[in-house]
Amino acid sequence: MISFLLIYISSILILLPRENKLNEKIIYAGLFASFPFTQLLLGFLSLLSIFFGISKIPLLVFSLMVIFFTILGNKNYLSKLVEIKTFLAIEIRNFVNKSNINKLQKVYIYLITLLLILIFLSALGPINHPDAADYHVGYPYQYYLRGKFFIDGGLHQGLLGLADYANLAFIQENNVWFIRFVQIINLPLIIIFLSKSIKNNFYLIAFLSVPTIIQWSTIGKPLFLGESSLIALYIIWKSNKSIYSLKLLLISIISCLTFKISSLIIISPILIDLTLYLFIDERKNTKLLKDIKYILTSKELLITLLAFIFLTISRFIITGNFFYPLLVNLFNKNDELIINFSKFISSYNRENLFFIRIFLPTSFSDLG
Repeated sequence: MISFLLIYISSILILLPRENKLNEKIIYAGLFASFPFTQLLLGFLSLLSIFFGISKIPLLVFSLMVIFFTILGNKNYLSKLVEIKTFLAIEIRNFVNKSNINKLQKVYIYLITLLLILIFLSALGPINHPDAADYHVGYPYQYYLRGKFFIDGGLHQGLLGLADYANLAFIQENNVWFIRFVQIINLPLIIIFLSKSIKNNFYLIAFLSVPTIIQWSTIGKPLFLGESSLIALYIIWKSNKSIYSLKLLLISIISCLTFKISSLIIISPILIDLTLYLFIDERKNTKLLKDIKYILTSKELLITLLAFIFLTISRFIITGNFFYPLLVNLFNKNDELIINFSKFISSYNRENLFFIRIFLPTSFSDLG
């Protein structure tokens, strides 16, 4: 958990613009983008340590090095952090002051606070979900025990994403109980962010009481942190369509792809919208080429792409497929076991009107 927090602070300093004055949109974009970027960096460091056979060396050492060099390269780092702290204090105060409108809204604030506390309490605990214990946390634990990279022929080994490899840090620090907690660590920020455009707090209660929230907080899989931050970034970009928020959005899209391939379900419509924007609206902008160059040459994007490439190479080494479990008919056409496994996971829990379970649980297992 300490490594995660250190990398998160570093990510904020890395992603926030160095020269431009910070405003509401920039701070929210930087804070949300830092969550998936943190998981990507921590997972990338973990994957490198595993491949080089040094997974016994605490990732805390590398995390301290990252924050040291980040601070060294940001002379005004302290003023940035203080400005963010002041901004968040004001946002929390404004959120609470909404309850002064009437007594009902005040009751809603208390209920939101209670729900957040209960959700966070539910997230504290051991990894007891079969999938999470088997490979999301199980394989990083095995890498830690063996101190090196290995291939055991398991079909799930190639499914590991950088968010799963990041669990190595929690294993090393002996705080596995925080793996589930980290997945919803951005929930209070999401509530405060949404409250700015939602006047009635009842809708925030409805959001927090969705059954899948408990699944996200207790299952121990990387299901919420990255994609929820991505959606928040998309909302920010839609509201101002700045080149800065677009860069962070693209970084978060690639980061989410390194966590789990099913992120494509959420990423695809966003990419379609971005494509239409670039080829229709942005073509009217005379600075289009300059903006594209700014994004493509940014160090943060290059680091993200490097992590993505390294992950795909690791999947090829494990399964013989860069994009496992996709394209198995191309890369694994002679392996019937892998093909059948790919078909199974692509159709898992997709029967009938499966999307209704997002809002209404159809069984006790849907509750967590």
